[in-house]
Amino acid sequence: MSLSQVDLARQLENRMAKRKKYRNEVRRILIVTLAAMMLIASNVFFVTIGKVHLRSGTDLSIYADSANTVTDTTLALRGFIYDRNGQVIAQDNRTYDIVCVLSSARQSIEGQIAYVKIKRERQKFYQRF
Repeated sequence: MSLSQVDLARQLENRMAKRKKYRNEVRRILIVTLAAMMLIASNVFFVTIGKVHLRSGTDLSIYADSANTVTDTTLALRGFIYDRNGQVIAQDNRTYDIVCVLSSARQSIEGQIAYVKIKRERQKFYQRF
């Protein structure tokens, strides 16, 4: 059962065609994968430089600016400053700002009173401020 040279040539031709088909398929997969990776990389690059998302058009500069900024207030106490007689001439004092809403038009979300309810005789006095 020996194969003729024509049969061997056909088998070899079939194998070469299968290899060529396999290589083309691998190339297609590689090209699609590289294209997807390039799209993702270009989106990341564009977001980094332009601070705008390509697909949605969202401006990300607001998020980027607030993500890297931390505001921290450190209150320092001065202590006392004395004159030559030992009398305190300067010191730290705590102060408060108090705000009163007198208008009855201001209601809270639950419908409860969200303003200062005052008596009629004191109303004119408070309205000056």
